[in-house]
Amino acid sequence: MSLPVVVDATACRIVQESLTNCLRHAWAAKAEVRVRYERDRIGITVADDGRGADLSREPVGRGITGMRERAALLGGHLSVSSLPGAGFRVEASLPLETLAVAERPDVALGHPTRAGGCRPPASSASRATACGAHRT
Repeated sequence: MSLPVVVDATACRIVQESLTNCLRHAWAAKAEVRVRYERDRIGITVADDGRGADLSREPVGRGITGMRERAALLGGHLSVSSLPGAGFRVEASLPLETLAVAERPDVALGHPTRAGGCRPPASSASRATACGAHRT
């Protein structure tokens, strides 16, 4: 099955960020990635056996927020679930027919902070973009 480029790139970034979180934060021994191709959408699940967290008490980081924004930009959704000692689970559903704004590569493949990608640094002394995700 051939995916639209923007859906393929978004799915890849969601899996990449989820696995990065497994390595950096979860202390997981294993992680499982599942991809489901449906008639009109692609489903992604990344689950680990790590330490988990109480999401009602711990703030959601920029990585999870960014994944949610990327999915929403396409008209999809992303959810994260976890319990202490029970690992993390990220589930995304991305439509194959994307919203018109997502067809613009500068928006869909860039950081979803605003149309055109990341905002420029607030001052010339700053080496990071305003979103903090990329270096200039």
